[in-house]
Amino acid sequence: VRKVFPRSILVKDKVQNIIEDLFPAPKDKDKTEARSIFTYTVGRLVSLCKQRLAEPTPETLADLSVQYGIELPTEETETQAIFAAVPAVLMAAANRTETYDFDDQLWFVIRLNLPVQKYGVVIIDEAQDLNALQHQMVLKMLKSNGRCVIVGDDNQAIFGFRGADVDSIPNLTELLVNTNTVDTLPI
Repeated sequence: VRKVFPRSILVKDKVQNIIEDLFPAPKDKDKTEARSIFTYTVGRLVSLCKQRLAEPTPETLADLSVQYGIELPTEETETQAIFAAVPAVLMAAANRTETYDFDDQLWFVIRLNLPVQKYGVVIIDEAQDLNALQHQMVLKMLKSNGRCVIVGDDNQAIFGFRGADVDSIPNLTELLVNTNTVDTLPI
């Protein structure tokens, strides 16, 4: 990201800043808790969409909410407002290349198709904790005739909060089968 956007700076609260810019907080102090829930929920769903490379449709956002234990408001209009905000925030995040957050460091590479250095061998440890975005980074970094060694234990996935999928190893293996020969070895 820094090579393509050398003046870009890391901003930890980038998504929160975008939410505040696009959806200014109401002046009514009674709405403070609802606003806090809105900001947190939109931010969490935006992060998961980046990490999972998920399209922010209402169905996908509802599924992500269930899968990752995100409590949605009981009032339908509030949930609809959250689901409407996520695509707008994602679009703004992609367009604001002068700043990036931790998710953007990988998401920009895939979303904006930025160049990366290619490697003949890529070794991944703890592969069970990768998410869809990281899978795509592996493919992007691997030379066309390169080799990828993945090591992991399906029974130890602990990074679900970061968008990791319990099927990370089989999903990555399937992606690699499409580009390389895959051998599975016992540990």
